[in-house]
Amino acid sequence: MRVFVVLVNAMSTVQLASVCRTKAAAREQLSKITFGSNPRIEEVCVTGIQKIQNILYSSECYEKSRDLYCYKGIFGNVEQARRAAGPNGLVLPHTI
Repeated sequence: MRVFVVLVNAMSTVQLASVCRTKAAAREQLSKITFGSNPRIEEVCVTGIQKIQNILYSSECYEKSRDLYCYKGIFGNVEQARRAAGPNGLVLPHTI
């Protein structure tokens, strides 16, 4: 499965702003961005099998040296998202 993510550069890293099923929906979200720089849309593959219909998970790892979270990817299930995020990472659900 492929989805469209809206990304921005913020705090010296890539931050996830939105996850969308269609490019049109991503364009709409992109027009609402009010933070960061270089807002953009990227088409990405969802990693793993989606276990709950219409729910995907973003994974962000914690970088202690910079005290911030960094976007890692989009996952179909929470278990794989947690593994990618690491022990201090962040996993967020997204309804698409």
